[in-house]
Amino acid sequence: MVWKNFMPEDRTHKVSCSSYVYEVEVAFEMLSGKWIPLIVWTLLTEGTKRFGELRKKMPAVTQKMLTQQLRTLERHGIVS
Repeated sequence: MVWKNFMPEDRTHKVSCSSYVYEVEVAFEMLSGKWIPLIVWTLLTEGTKRFGELRKKMPAVTQKMLTQQLRTLERHGIVS
């Protein structure tokens, strides 16, 4: 995984490249939050999952929140 790929192309996203010293800080910012680490961990350890399968793995997360978090990860190129 190349951290440079996480650098946003424009500055309209939540993350501003100029406020970081190291590129890995951008990745940590993108992976912060309550559900994103759990989503990424589940996908890394168990492989590709459909939306419904992820919902069953994380019953405490709402459908809306899971959708938002997955869209964020997709926008940043972490999942497809």
